[in-house]
Amino acid sequence: DYVIRVKTLKKGEWMEIPLNTSRNSIRRLNQYKNGSPTIKVLKSGLIKVSVPVTKKTQEYKYDEIIGVDVGETELLHTSENKTYGSFKQMIEKYDRAVLPKLSNRSKLRVLMRKYRKRLKKETSEERKQRLREKIGNINRMLQGRKALNRVLRSYEHAVKKEITLAVKNFMNDIKNRKVLVSMEDLNILEFDRGRRSNRRDSNWARGQLLKKLQEALEWHGKDHIGVEPAYTSQECPVCHNVDKKSRDGKRFKCTCCGYEDDADHVGAINIRARAEDKEIEEIIERYRYNKKRRHEAIKKVLNERHRRYMDSAAVAQAIAI
Repeated sequence: DYVIRVKTLKKGEWMEIPLNTSRNSIRRLNQYKNGSPTIKVLKSGLIKVSVPVTKKTQEYKYDEIIGVDVGETELLHTSENKTYGSFKQMIEKYDRAVLPKLSNRSKLRVLMRKYRKRLKKETSEERKQRLREKIGNINRMLQGRKALNRVLRSYEHAVKKEITLAVKNFMNDIKNRKVLVSMEDLNILEFDRGRRSNRRDSNWARGQLLKKLQEALEWHGKDHIGVEPAYTSQECPVCHNVDKKSRDGKRFKCTCCGYEDDADHVGAINIRARAEDKEIEEIIERYRYNKKRRHEAIKKVLNERHRRYMDSAAVAQAIAI
């Protein structure tokens, strides 16, 4: 068992607090070098103590690159066309349990605003009193978050469990390989899949999935790189044509050359290619803090690559004739 000694406000007085932790955490504390602990008091009244540990890893020169994309239905989809984890059950649970509760609270807020506007215009004291009572009832309903919090905790637990399993399975597949993992840069991560999907993204945090993967890669000493994800879901990996119409959900069919594949696999292939794309890397460095200019410059490069592909295809066809 572990205890932590905390200095109190009284001079020279310390307080010992017993800690609960897992066997794995105890093993890490005993096995690795410990850093300075941080203490956080949670809303529940519990005290969370975090102790960073330092682990030595073996450096290596990678001989292959794997691109990893966060899929539409799978948590992770790789450039090797392997998938890990599934969003399906989480999406169903969100739509069935979480969304109705959030939607109901939104309707109550709209109704309360409506009653408040009527209250300002109302002249009858009797009707004013009835409106005040209605507003008070709605306010009490909005403050009662126990049921919503219970549903959210259950949903978040299911999400964390699925994320942990997906990352663990991916790490098991690459543990004996000298790889460089290319993934979306967490610092410039952007996504827009529609209002409902974005609300799910904010709850189970799409970025949290990539962060968990990044932490696992660093813990196991695996090389990784974050790349700009702009147009990776729209670019054809064959002719470099960029067109939103090429992607339809999980299906990708290039509107120019006709190349067909799973849409998430295409995204992972393009993310893999970005790992060693010096031209796009220079653009990111030049316009790191200007998204509009950065995206315009990247699209210009991709359009030029498409033009060169079309010119070479035309020359090859002419020679064949």
